[in-house]
Amino acid sequence: MRISLANLRTFPWVRDREAGGALKLHGAFFAISDGALHVLDEPSREFRPA
Repeated sequence: MRISLANLRTFPWVRDREAGGALKLHGAFFAISDGALHVLDEPSREFRPA
């Protein structure tokens, strides 16, 4: 997921819109093993249950 966000940010139009506040990217995944949605906390770079 972190790599996917980094890849998205390589596109100039994504980077520009995110910098301008028109777009906000979030990283998340659903873990079937524990039945929880995990959301990326970008400052700590860790996934935490939502």
